[in-house]
Amino acid sequence: MALIEGGHIQPQNSTVFTALGSVEGSWLMFLHNKDLQVPLFKRLFLTPVFFIDRFDEVDSYVDGNPNFSNERAGSNDSDEDNFISSTAEDISIKLWFNLLLPIGSGKENIIAERVLDEGILESGATGGETWNPFRSGRTYIKIAPFYREKDFIDADVPLDEDLLRTSGIEFQLFYDNTDLYSNPSRGSAQSVAYKNDFGELNSTVSWASWEFEYEKYFSLGATPKARQRVIAFDFWTTDVITWNRFDTDSSGNRTFQRPPLFEGATLGGLWKLRGYPASRFYDRSAIYYGLEYRHIPTWNPLKNFTVGGRLDWDWVQFVGFGEVGRVAPSWTLDDLHSSMKWTIGAGIRAMVNKLIIRIDGGVSSETVQFQLFINQPFGF
Repeated sequence: MALIEGGHIQPQNSTVFTALGSVEGSWLMFLHNKDLQVPLFKRLFLTPVFFIDRFDEVDSYVDGNPNFSNERAGSNDSDEDNFISSTAEDISIKLWFNLLLPIGSGKENIIAERVLDEGILESGATGGETWNPFRSGRTYIKIAPFYREKDFIDADVPLDEDLLRTSGIEFQLFYDNTDLYSNPSRGSAQSVAYKNDFGELNSTVSWASWEFEYEKYFSLGATPKARQRVIAFDFWTTDVITWNRFDTDSSGNRTFQRPPLFEGATLGGLWKLRGYPASRFYDRSAIYYGLEYRHIPTWNPLKNFTVGGRLDWDWVQFVGFGEVGRVAPSWTLDDLHSSMKWTIGAGIRAMVNKLIIRIDGGVSSETVQFQLFINQPFGF
């Protein structure tokens, strides 16, 4: 079951709800409700994100496999077979509080009045010109409490920790100087963030990290057979600043202040290095470069597939992409740019009910992965 709605509650708001199940007992629920404006605080927007799932025979790249006792699972040089298998239950809750600052195009236009022609921006661009937060684009202060836990049930080997839990707050400064952030054709966007798990709510361990992301978009213009052609570039890097800090118990045992494998400096999965499984690589630091060519043809094979008028397909987009990145035990340019991992791939995306859904297929040196999700892969 899936619900995809754009502008149903408020004009700028979008909602995605999905629930899936299988006869083998695997299931998931996912809710993403973006940019819900708070009535008494017009510049404040809420975006709750929630998912819960249970899957059988999940491979997780955590230490415990007896065949690799001298190797840390998930490191850049770790073996692709260095994982444990288990039934996995995962729950994640994150609530974004996004405050639009009164500068740039956000000074006068709290709700951007964009006009789209079958999903392509016609007028009302909020950025894409001169890089200047005080004249162009929209700047946000974003704060997000988060909670996530992953339970490894009936793992094929004994684990020191069969339940990983983290909770804390993310602080982010985000400047969007693109013309249309959901599907940019020109401009750039930048984000700098700090995350901290304070060790509350029974977190496995406290930790802290910073990260920086930069996106740039170049329009190649339209042609008689293409409505839009875009080159998209993404750069991301992060460092867990508490990685080598530790707490010592009464017996002298050390517990390092490091995030679980699904947080911090992690690569693989839906967003970065899509040719690898989720959280295939993780360490103290990471770096990532992504490049995409996005092509929207004039031809739209799904235009008449409306399912009784419930689906509105504005366009179909064909994508080719390449990615490189790596994780490392320290944030140094030499370490992060040696022995990098890579992915090449292609994808098909569509704007349906004003939201973007995507299917990406990535090939790496280890495997082939297909990713199905919402939104473009570069973004905050």
